Amino acid sequence: MAPLNTARNLRSGPSTEDSATPANDSPSPADVITNQQAEIDRLSALLAAVQDENRTRDAGETPAWVETLVRAMRQSSPPPTKTNKFPDPPVLTDGQDPSFEGWMAQIQDKLLVNADQFSSERAQMAYVFSRTSGGALKHLQPRYRNDAAQPFQTANEMIQYLSRIYQDPDRVDKARREYRRLYMKASDSFNDFYTRFLHLAGEGQILEENLQDDLWEKVSLDIQTSLIGVKRTLTTLDAVKEACQSADNDLRRIKDLRTRTRTGPTASPRVGTGGAERAPSKPSTPTASRQGTPAPNGRPADRPRPVYDDPKTQALSNQGACFLCHEIGHFARDCTAKRAHVAEVQEEPSYEEQGKEQP
Repeated sequence: MAPLNTARNLRSGPSTEDSATPANDSPSPADVITNQQAEIDRLSALLAAVQDENRTRDAGETPAWVETLVRAMRQSSPPPTKTNKFPDPPVLTDGQDPSFEGWMAQIQDKLLVNADQFSSERAQMAYVFSRTSGGALKHLQPRYRNDAAQPFQTANEMIQYLSRIYQDPDRVDKARREYRRLYMKASDSFNDFYTRFLHLAGEGQILEENLQDDLWEKVSLDIQTSLIGVKRTLTTLDAVKEACQSADNDLRRIKDLRTRTRTGPTASPRVGTGGAERAPSKPSTPTASRQGTPAPNGRPADRPRPVYDDPKTQALSNQGACFLCHEIGHFARDCTAKRAHVAEVQEEPSYEEQGKEQP
């Protein structure tokens, strides 16, 4: 009676009411696949039990309805879906461009996110090897071959081998030293400074609880001064960052405004005492200048003429002529004729030098 009991259990199976999922909690595709696979395994186990019982009784045949049910369950089960393809990381060459740290993070994400797309560990190793070139490929090649004395066994082993070559063992200490020396200059943009600040903090493994106070100390003095009144109200790193960014933008806007004011047009309209605009005066000619512009004779045109008793001297003065040579264009003190006469007198030998008595 064992086969009969087994067949009865197989026909009954789990009831629809018991296995149904509540309408308000619909299963995900992954849960549906898991449940269907479990049901297939259960029916396969029952089929194997029936076949064993039939062989024991020399029946030789399995009930047709059992095989039909198992076949239908397998056909109705959808194939497992694969994850969407994660972007391929760039090819690693010398550990500089791209940097090894960035490449390692991307290659590890690829192997983790798309693990279902690699059929074996060897497939992952082949993929890592395909994302190298130049010096990186030369480092892997001796141990990647099947006939190597100590071949790689896993993809992670290949990645760690490259990390010992391209990663600086003192990179954390170097980043901490640079972090301690980092300060924002007045000419720096806050966005550029903050990017550098976070990068060194991450590389130097600075504790997150210290970043807020460190940021206050490292920003420029202008930003600190502008935020001194609201400093106590900013209690998170993000709040400090946003306040510093806003202050930096305001300071740059004010600086640009001052620069435009200094370098702008200087000939602004003049306002008189009555409030009306006064047009700029036109430049006057040299002979009619009211600002003391010299006339051709070197004397300002608006300067009053002196008065002389001698009519001839007065006439020369009115004409702006020299009292010595009577030429217009210079004063007597600047007369070339006078200088020539003085030089001639100085060069003429005295009576003593000529051996004559003075008249």
